[in-house]
Amino acid sequence: MRHACDYRVSFDLTPYGDLAFLEAFAPDTPSTTSQTRTTGATVLFVKTYQEDLVGLHSRALESLVCRCGREPRWHCAKADVLLNPLSKRRFSSTCDPSAALKRYLVAASLATNYFADMVSVVDIIDQSSLVRLSQCLLKVGAHVAAAILYQCFMPEEFKYGLRILQLAPESHDEAFFQYFWELPFLELLVDLHSSPKYLNDRYVMLLTNLIQSPELNSSNPSSVVKDAEHRILRCYFRDLCRIYLSN
Repeated sequence: MRHACDYRVSFDLTPYGDLAFLEAFAPDTPSTTSQTRTTGATVLFVKTYQEDLVGLHSRALESLVCRCGREPRWHCAKADVLLNPLSKRRFSSTCDPSAALKRYLVAASLATNYFADMVSVVDIIDQSSLVRLSQCLLKVGAHVAAAILYQCFMPEEFKYGLRILQLAPESHDEAFFQYFWELPFLELLVDLHSSPKYLNDRYVMLLTNLIQSPELNSSNPSSVVKDAEHRILRCYFRDLCRIYLSN
């Protein structure tokens, strides 16, 4: 599965498919030698056609978002385009992670009945969308919130979330510590904020209390653990919506 994450090689043009790759990497100025003149003209024609097609897709998507405002997939598709606009550069200057973040949160809210349904968020929202949501949070400086989502994946994926926590410990938002339930994340945070460089006794005490909380007891039945995870995730998403959608 492709992950749109800064730590992986990715160029996600999923909404456009193969045409997007052809358009994105076709030369702007074809060679004018006699051997390639015909090929160059063909490339320019195809490139122009593909640019028109991408523009049509964008306008159609805008129309779908307006006309079917309660359909999560169109908001998610719009977020994909805002996060990964068509560009030859891997990280486009036209990327708008803040707008994409809002679209992903709207899609998640609609898909889960505003997080009121008892079904788990991760059973409705696929992993690739959660990774892109995490990337948006990372780009707007919400490192702790971005790392939280990696708890939803297989343990071998934890390393990406742990790496995010190490990027800027001085900017950690303690309000999001409560949404960690996997011990590797909490233990890393304790180590970071116990170190002389990022020492924060208040953070360490808060994190230690979270580690010792009954909900995170490893001897709890799996059903209790799952219920706790679902509750934490619902509260986490509601908090994100309060912060990023309130305006």
